[in-house]
Amino acid sequence: MRIQYKKRVFPVAVLGSSAALALLLPLVATSAQTTAAVTGEPVSEEKLEEIIVTARRREENLQTVPIAITVISQTKLEENNVTSLLQLQYLVPSMSAYAVTYRDIPTFSIRGLGASIGGSAPAVVTYLNEIPIAAPTAGAVGGAVGGLNGPGLLFDLENIQVLKGPQGTNFGQNAVGGAVLLQTAHPKDDLEARLQLGYGNYNNREVDAMFNVPLVQDKLLVRLAFNGGWRDGFTHVLSTPDHPGGVDQDDRNFSSVRGSVTFKPTDGFQNDTIVTYSKYTGNGSPRFITAVKPTGLTATLFPGITAALAQQRSLGTLTHIPIDTVLASSGTTLAVGNMSTIDLSDHVRFRNIFGYNNQKATGSAESDGTLFPIAAKPSTPQVAVAEQFTDEAQLQGSKTLGGSLDWTLGAFYLDQPREPFSLLTTTTLGRKSDSETRVGATSKAVYGLANYDLSAILSGLGATAGVRYTRDWHIADTRGGPLMKFANPVTAEITNSAVTWNAGLNYRVVQDTMVYTSVSRGYRSGGNNTAQPGLPGFGSEFVTNYEVGTKSDWRLAGVPVRTNAALFYENYTGLQLSDYTFINGLFQSITANAGSARLWGAEFEVSAQLTQSLQAGINFGYLNFAFTKFDTGVNAAATELFAKDNRPPYKYGVNARYQLPVPSRIGNASVQANWDWQAASGNAYLIVSGLIPAYGLLNMTADWNAIAGSPIDAQFYVSNALNKVYFIGGLGGYNVIGFDSYRYGEPRMYGVRLRYQFK
Repeated sequence: MRIQYKKRVFPVAVLGSSAALALLLPLVATSAQTTAAVTGEPVSEEKLEEIIVTARRREENLQTVPIAITVISQTKLEENNVTSLLQLQYLVPSMSAYAVTYRDIPTFSIRGLGASIGGSAPAVVTYLNEIPIAAPTAGAVGGAVGGLNGPGLLFDLENIQVLKGPQGTNFGQNAVGGAVLLQTAHPKDDLEARLQLGYGNYNNREVDAMFNVPLVQDKLLVRLAFNGGWRDGFTHVLSTPDHPGGVDQDDRNFSSVRGSVTFKPTDGFQNDTIVTYSKYTGNGSPRFITAVKPTGLTATLFPGITAALAQQRSLGTLTHIPIDTVLASSGTTLAVGNMSTIDLSDHVRFRNIFGYNNQKATGSAESDGTLFPIAAKPSTPQVAVAEQFTDEAQLQGSKTLGGSLDWTLGAFYLDQPREPFSLLTTTTLGRKSDSETRVGATSKAVYGLANYDLSAILSGLGATAGVRYTRDWHIADTRGGPLMKFANPVTAEITNSAVTWNAGLNYRVVQDTMVYTSVSRGYRSGGNNTAQPGLPGFGSEFVTNYEVGTKSDWRLAGVPVRTNAALFYENYTGLQLSDYTFINGLFQSITANAGSARLWGAEFEVSAQLTQSLQAGINFGYLNFAFTKFDTGVNAAATELFAKDNRPPYKYGVNARYQLPVPSRIGNASVQANWDWQAASGNAYLIVSGLIPAYGLLNMTADWNAIAGSPIDAQFYVSNALNKVYFIGGLGGYNVIGFDSYRYGEPRMYGVRLRYQFK
């Protein structure tokens, strides 16, 4: 099945009808199920797996939480060969990601809200074990990505939970777009071990290992895990300054280790300490020149660029013309978390969550993909450090006020101290500039959330309300630039504060079918532009999200089906946008408040256990974005085009798993396929816009577990099975500097994994 996207063709009425059908169908089918039971028709015994989430900071069944959430297991990550957050977008409706400056540091968004390159907080916050990951900000490598640097941290996880819409009334760091929760596997009371080895094309080698041991049964538990991957590059660059004979780039080399200790001396106290360290290195990732404006600055100053474009087109997408920059990409992540839980009574507990996070990223990059000194961060790599301390204290109540009220009160503190200056060397149209930047930030907040059971008024009715006060402070010191040497730094500070909130109702219509409605207010602090000293900062961004949704487990002709769907409308004011422009003769990105906008959309996920052997699923996401007001001085035409970047209007995915009918003495064998497609992130017909055209990816796996009754499993995987050529990021400088360039996604990857498990 394929959906053809054409601008303004998809009928809104059809979309509304489809979404309404997704919301109402479970009610009709539940009625049909009841009828089947009355008439004595057979009902299938197949069931869908219960999924436990921690979206409200306590363990709950996914189907009982009135929040739009997508949950991805460690198994599903491996089946789709997902090793970084950049690839996570293919499994989540309404989530998009792209790699602008560096492949290993992606920028991602949820429901059209992502990161700006200025010094504000990210719109989407990534948590590792309830602790926010530090986000390198302005002047640092990669911008405010709000995610993990490099590959190698998506291993030995219980699951990944992607929460959509404003978050904050029960979370540490405020977020307007959503939150990505990475929960690592907890130590267990059983002695377990796992060793997995893999090999694939491009000389891809993998190692994954885990050892779990209860040192003192039910009192002191330890878990160790390791993950590593080494792969040759899939892009061959014909020549670079340090490799005149050519070099393979887009390689991958990483190793990660994690240690977890759970200490439970008494029934009412538990302490968990989790330490993760990850390191990656690489030869960098080149951009490909894809368009040149005949009358632009680039073609005027460097007439040979036209011939370079023709040469690149003749070489294809896996061979790159010579470049003038030594590319590099490396980094480390250290994440330390300590969580303590004390039961104060049968219904009240205290939790404290301390986190330390340190991320270092070193990289150099070039934007034009040629031998000409047009736009690059040349051979002196920039070293960026993001160090962060957080502490969060929570008081939680469960089943208070006669068993009707669950509540959480919390206080959160974040400190990102200013690190040493980070040197950045840039070249624009043959002109070099050196500048240095250091940034710092603090965030302080108090919040509360209450969930009240209103069954005394109407059986199955519940209400949710929360409020948060946040105060953010950002500072940036910048010195250097094309018009000054390293003199005294120019310091810019900005302080913002806001009250945000959410309220909603949820109603369990029948058993296993819930509908909900909610409204939430989110805020993203303003920040400082650090591309050059003295640039003005930008103000806060606010989002109000209105949403209705349903979560239902039901049966259709005896087949168990799970349907989770949501319709949402978001209103933005002070929308923060980053754009490229010339500043003192240099091609720079700055962030400003563009105006007001609205976005509405729909998303749904359906899974069904069609037979005991066959499971299938569908997911779909739709976004419709438009400005409603532009601030003074904003170029409306250019801003509208740029604002569509990383907001594909349509996304869908289809997946199926089939259990092969083989005798149990041989083992358990299954095959799985996952097809994901997304529309163009903007005007599909304007090739020179720097936006990403539509594409679809097919991933497949074949598993043979418990081979001949042994503790050995095998898996064969292939990602991008159709070898699709697609873009994961672009630089749309056609109308500013006179060229466009793209970075390509991974080609077909395949391999085999063998796993030994001891239990």
